[in-house]
Amino acid sequence: MHLHRLPFELISVAGAACVGLRKDTIVVPPFQQVELDLCPDASSDSGPALLHCHNQMHMDCGLKTLLHIL
Repeated sequence: MHLHRLPFELISVAGAACVGLRKDTIVVPPFQQVELDLCPDASSDSGPALLHCHNQMHMDCGLKTLLHIL
């Protein structure tokens, strides 16, 4: 998964805790969850941000969305 324009901090990947790791793209293991912390700066990060999968078949099937950061 890739979130354009906004880096996030990973909290956990597939149940394993992460500390201090900031990214904008993460591989989500099959049938697992990723927990992240996203704190956009309202003055500079507002506006649209695309969240999508880098697997083209997944994007073709709709695994993409436009987030509106306020």
